[in-house]
Amino acid sequence: MHGPRLQAVIFDLDGVITDTAQFHFVAWRALAHSLGLPFDEAFNESLKGVDRLGSLERILAQDGRASTAPRRSTRWPSARTRTTASCWRR
Repeated sequence: MHGPRLQAVIFDLDGVITDTAQFHFVAWRALAHSLGLPFDEAFNESLKGVDRLGSLERILAQDGRASTAPRRSTRWPSARTRTTASCWRR
């Protein structure tokens, strides 16, 4: 099967191209409710800009619970090892 050759792939990991906020709200609300915790749109707004683990910790903290998931340190690649879009082109 031959067709048009793929020219590019776009990964939208932060919701800039596609608005995924509503999906996050529904998922966090379902988790909170399954644990018997309150979760509304106002609380969801307070999670904007917070990473997933931080969001989980804030949701659990409403009831004095704590996440047992270990925190990962963020290490950015150095300029020497950083990949760029040009390295993915053929």
